[in-house]
Amino acid sequence: MAEMAQQIESHRLTLGEITHSEDRERNLAENAIPAGLAEVTAASYLEFLDQRRKLMADVIRRYFDQL
Repeated sequence: MAEMAQQIESHRLTLGEITHSEDRERNLAENAIPAGLAEVTAASYLEFLDQRRKLMADVIRRYFDQL
């Protein structure tokens, strides 16, 4: 995430194509990844997984509702 932050700051592509923080936030949301990914530690990993499960369920629910 540090490299991604540097890329956003410099607008020089080194990792993927994200050069704006809005793109990063949208990408995280589209992939059901909690916004606090950069702060995840081994001690908080289970909490991260719990948050991600809920986000994934929301993505699936929204998709199902559109069918």
